[in-house]
Amino acid sequence: MTHTERIDYLENLDRETISPRELAMLIGGDQYYYNIAAKTGNFTLPYIWRGRNLRIFRQPVLDLIRGHKENPSQ
Repeated sequence: MTHTERIDYLENLDRETISPRELAMLIGGDQYYYNIAAKTGNFTLPYIWRGRNLRIFRQPVLDLIRGHKENPSQ
């Protein structure tokens, strides 16, 4: 998946969260690691739990892929 395809994928979603599987597809890594990191408090992206399912907020991932800084005034 190209950089532009990743951005298009996230921009065209009609929901506010993505799954760990989608995050792994977009930025790499292991979806299992994302779950473990969230359970231990070491996950840096904003997320919520829906029951036992980890959901990661889409916009911060989109900002990360685009290369935005965490604080836009910097």
